[in-house]
Amino acid sequence: MVVHAVKDLQRQNRIRSASNEGTLEPGHQHTPEQLVLQKEMQREVYRQLQELPFKYRLVLLLKYTNDLTYEEICEITGLNADQVRNAMHRGKKSLKKQIENKGGIWFETYIKG
Repeated sequence: MVVHAVKDLQRQNRIRSASNEGTLEPGHQHTPEQLVLQKEMQREVYRQLQELPFKYRLVLLLKYTNDLTYEEICEITGLNADQVRNAMHRGKKSLKKQIENKGGIWFETYIKG
């Protein structure tokens, strides 16, 4: 059930992303190079997310790609609030470490913390 919910949310996010493609911040003009760099950074974060344990990946995707509240994440995953906070913290820490270990830079823009 949870896996299906995440897949549905990811599908909705892809549709939303396609309609907003090429926008970084409203009201700012960005060069084509900045847009390409931003897209590549997003792709790398998503690649690294795939290497996280499922529980961490799930809560991070629900929070940052779907803008869900902690309460909504609890309802979808069946985890309590402490477990969600713990998974978020550990997931962000693991993601940061993975990206830095592969020579990347941790971009606070994409996932705060």
